[in-house]
Amino acid sequence: MQFFLTHHHAKSNVFEISGGEAFHIAKVLRKKPGDVLRLFDGKGKVLWGKIERIASERVTGRIVVEGPDIEPLPFDIHVYQALPKGAKWDWVLEKGCELGVRRFVPLMTSRTVVQIARSEVSKKMARWRSVLQAAAKQSGSTRLPEIEEPKTFQEAIGLISRVESRESKVALFAWESETVSPVWKVLDRFDNLPETVSVFIGPEGGW
Repeated sequence: MQFFLTHHHAKSNVFEISGGEAFHIAKVLRKKPGDVLRLFDGKGKVLWGKIERIASERVTGRIVVEGPDIEPLPFDIHVYQALPKGAKWDWVLEKGCELGVRRFVPLMTSRTVVQIARSEVSKKMARWRSVLQAAAKQSGSTRLPEIEEPKTFQEAIGLISRVESRESKVALFAWESETVSPVWKVLDRFDNLPETVSVFIGPEGGW
């Protein structure tokens, strides 16, 4: 099991873990000073840290081994998903994180049943980040995906042009009735793999 670093002070080699992760280490796993934890920074780096001080709200110690950066996928995958009902969105985040998705953008389209009020966005974002962190922790993924605030379809199209500024990119629209062109076959058509692959997944019943 690995734990997400809240802070890593590179010069002093001191690490800090706070919040729910600290509580889990101290009260559930009952770790003690001197125990070594596998840590990740969400950007591809794995480290091992020895606990020096531990409490339910804060765990601190020093890095004893710094592992090599884990190589990412040969291209970034960005998932633009129309928000589904129930717990399906949590499942998308969890499995996408395990598969190496780099960015998630939740969509609210004209046919999306789930609509999130502006006053609820902050709370939703905190929960989604928590889901991604837990998925990375359990799966051993060393990169924590980015997640955007909910966007309309038009805003999402603009985001591709504005944020995904790499020269080599491709946008794909998933269609539930497609039977002959899975993503990997589409990518095989390129002489060189694009740097960014954006996959749009619409709501039930189409866009």
